[in-house]
Amino acid sequence: MNEKALKRIEEEKKKRTGRLNLSNCGLKEIPKEIANMTWLTTLNLYANYISKIEGLDNLIGLKSLSLSWNFISKIEGLDNLVRLNSLNLSKNQLAKIEDIIELKNLRSKPNLRIEKNEITKDLQLSDELKVSHLPAVLNLIDR
Repeated sequence: MNEKALKRIEEEKKKRTGRLNLSNCGLKEIPKEIANMTWLTTLNLYANYISKIEGLDNLIGLKSLSLSWNFISKIEGLDNLVRLNSLNLSKNQLAKIEDIIELKNLRSKPNLRIEKNEITKDLQLSDELKVSHLPAVLNLIDR
């Protein structure tokens, strides 16, 4: 992990604002250093090189999670995020319905952004779709 990301993490640990912006930090994975930052409500990890969602289990207060502009090919590791109401996974590598099937198991039903993924073509969703509510997507999965 680079100096920029470490600095932002340490600053949030001191200030406890509830918001952590680790966008454009060149991250290849979600930093383990944030695993116990349970006070976070907003986490921005967009524009990195993250390929797997992991290490967020303890962030149960998280309401907003942005992982857009990464390399995520499967939605996983979100089961404990019971307060999540906004999930941005646009511009990743979600290609098949099976890649997003875990969304059905989430207790929270977040607003979901998945535009600019191959899955939007598979589900015949327009790229104009900016925010689709999870139940609507789940209805498409069940068809």
